Amino acid sequence: MQCQFNSCQQPVLPGSTKCDFHRNRSECSVPECSNQVFARKLCVRHGGRALCSFEGCRANAHQRGFCCRHGAKGSKKHCIEPGCVRLAQSKHRCVRHGGGRPCQFEGCTTHARSGGHCSRHARHKRTQDDGGISDSTSDASSSSSSVHHHERPSWTKYSLAMILNSTSSEPCPVAC
Repeated sequence: MQCQFNSCQQPVLPGSTKCDFHRNRSECSVPECSNQVFARKLCVRHGGRALCSFEGCRANAHQRGFCCRHGAKGSKKHCIEPGCVRLAQSKHRCVRHGGGRPCQFEGCTTHARSGGHCSRHARHKRTQDDGGISDSTSDASSSSSSVHHHERPSWTKYSLAMILNSTSSEPCPVAC
């Protein structure tokens, strides 16, 4: 038998109609409702959680009696472009409408994500700082002494099946 709460697939405890997780939780007092109680013996759907105080809003209140859309006025600014509901990043605009900062890498106009660089150039900068190999912007004419391209070991051209199926009379294709 399964737990009495909606969408709970856990087996019930012996002598109970609830699973181990729901054993101390109550059921909504509204008839025919098997949701878990949130407050005042009611589930969220039936009024267990306070609604937003903004006129006409049916969303659940999160802070100071208002939902996230109507609460905390003034602390979060929205983009000034007409019809845009996204939050402003800089210059009173969202990233899509010109807010935010461009990547500091010369010639790149992508949005900066970390440390003033876009994700591509932040990775490029990290590999240079670590003394590693630059994978995205090195050109082919640079000296071969500064960029090392690692070749695959010779044994990688053999398949595992080829190595395992070789007979003992044949020389091992890989240095064994």
